[in-house]
Amino acid sequence: MSVRTIIEKRSYEKNCCDFAGIGQILNISRHTVDIHRRNMLAKSRLCNTAELIAFSNENRLL
Repeated sequence: MSVRTIIEKRSYEKNCCDFAGIGQILNISRHTVDIHRRNMLAKSRLCNTAELIAFSNENRLL
């Protein structure tokens, strides 16, 4: 894996973790993003965002 690929992957992961950034990309309110994040946590029965991201990575959802 090249250094560029690693940097691009890390940048992508960082942006996925930054829910405010997702709101800007999708042109929606941070509040809307927070509501969707809470809904995903509730439906997946996970406790926090870190667990949600880990689950998503393990199941190749990201």
